[in-house]
Amino acid sequence: MSAVKIAFHSILAVHYIYGIGFYLLRLNPPPEIEALRSSYGGPFKYLTFIDMLLQAFYFTFAFFTDLCEIRGKRNITKKMKKTRDFLFATLVFSVGVFVSVMFWSLWAINRELIFPKIF
Repeated sequence: MSAVKIAFHSILAVHYIYGIGFYLLRLNPPPEIEALRSSYGGPFKYLTFIDMLLQAFYFTFAFFTDLCEIRGKRNITKKMKKTRDFLFATLVFSVGVFVSVMFWSLWAINRELIFPKIF
C-alpha cells in the first residue's frame, strides 16, 4: 500500500508543479488577456492559481511524509502526518471544492462570465 501512496502523491505533485510551470513560463495568451493577467498581483489574484499552489504543496508534502514513513522515522512521521491531515482538512479540500463548485455554477449560469466566446 505504501508504494501506491508514494506513486499517487508523486504523480500528482509532478502534475501540479508542471501545470504551474506551464502557466507561468510557456503560456502565451493574446495581448488583451495578457494585460489582464499581468496587472495587479499577476496570477496570484486568481483563486484557481492559488488552489493549484496549495495542491502542489500538499502533494509534495504528502510525498515526503510517505518517504519518511518508509524510512521508519516515527516521531517525524507522526508530526508530518498531523500537519498533512490538518492542511488537507482546512485548506486544500475547502479551497478545491469551492473553486470547482463556483466555476461550474458560474458556467451553468452564464458561460460568458468564465470564458467569453470571442476568445
